Amino acid sequence: MSIHGINASAVTQYVILVQYANGDVDIGFDAGGAGGIVAIGPTLPRCTSEPTSATDPMADVYNYVMQYIHDPPTPQLNPRAGDGVTGLDTYVGVAVPDDHTASLTSGATTLDVFIEVSAVIVNWGDGMVDSYPATSTALAGYPNGFAAHVYETSETGLSLSVSYDWTARWRIVGGSWEFLAVPNTTTTVAYPVSEIVSVLSD
Repeated sequence: MSIHGINASAVTQYVILVQYANGDVDIGFDAGGAGGIVAIGPTLPRCTSEPTSATDPMADVYNYVMQYIHDPPTPQLNPRAGDGVTGLDTYVGVAVPDDHTASLTSGATTLDVFIEVSAVIVNWGDGMVDSYPATSTALAGYPNGFAAHVYETSETGLSLSVSYDWTARWRIVGGSWEFLAVPNTTTTVAYPVSEIVSVLSD
């Protein structure tokens, strides 16, 4: 039972002196020692509700966003993994999720949420990292996409990674937008690169 925010089920120095039939109470404070219990007036009316836990809108938004962005990219490579060759363009094609909006409730507060992939980042594995617009044109893959790279040296242990660079923002309805830092989602693919060597034969 709560009495004006006092949790009577916990151990405190507040004690109930008299509880009336309608739920009203007289309480006192037990200071300990020879002073005994001191009555505190006036009579307090019975509470009609229990205290509620405080809400954290940012935590609620973060949990929602992290559930939404769980899928990493699934890149299509040309040449495919295992066929990479120096001196030729390697293309990355990948679908980009649509922008996402949502309305959440956090306690008694209504929140707007907006989530998008703001860029696609390709780490080619040879020291080059490129960021591309999150558009179907840029990431169309072979032969018209913009995400392409020429490897200059062969490397059998090379890996290529593709990341969605997520942007999330939220606001209390009617308020200003706030950005929320969330991690990229990444797929890494082993991508050994070979070198074509010309050989003269008789």
